Amino acid sequence: MTSQPDAEDGPGHTSPSERVSIYDDYPLLSHEIRLLDLVYGDWNDPIECLLHTVSLEEEPSYRTLSYTWGPIEPKHVIQINAIEFEIGSNLYHALRRLRAQRGDDLCIWIDAICINQANISEKNRQVPLMA
Repeated sequence: MTSQPDAEDGPGHTSPSERVSIYDDYPLLSHEIRLLDLVYGDWNDPIECLLHTVSLEEEPSYRTLSYTWGPIEPKHVIQINAIEFEIGSNLYHALRRLRAQRGDDLCIWIDAICINQANISEKNRQVPLMA
């Protein structure tokens, strides 16, 4: 992993209560992507994830899930790095099912989460990396 915030505050580090977006602590450099660690839990446990960046040059091991972009109605809330993040019903149920099928954490790339959908420039840079 190339970047993950330290437990201690430092330059450029913000506490969860100060963050506006899950992407604030994870800017992307050239040939980097964000990956999501789906934290293991029981079926009814809240969905918790950890977002981090990796360099594609490191050839990271991860699974992929491409999710349909567009409206996310009805909305479900998951936790990503202790920040509430809304996702659609299909993705929510897919994450619950994936988590239930494993006995440990799962490293996964999900376009709807790992690419900042509100940032067109980022989308334009990231999509070709996944081809």
